Amino acid sequence: MRAIVRDAGGYGNGLEVLDEITYDSLGNVLSETNPAAGNRFKFTARELDAALSLYYYRARWYDPQLGRFPEVVRHPATSDPVRHSATS
Repeated sequence: MRAIVRDAGGYGNGLEVLDEITYDSLGNVLSETNPAAGNRFKFTARELDAALSLYYYRARWYDPQLGRFPEVVRHPATSDPVRHSATS
């Protein structure tokens, strides 16, 4: 679960919950209290591309439906295609 909060008074003593998100173990959103809050950073604080339903992990994409990184990359030492999901 992740809660997005802000300080209501500027003094740290009153927090307002803007959005609360619950995930399964792979990063699929199970529930969200306020999707309109517009927070695109979701599971493990990574950016979710809503159109693709994929998380961006800086150098590669993660598919929570598959539970892995689906793209094929070239291993730098051999230039053979290697699936990240098979090696990580």
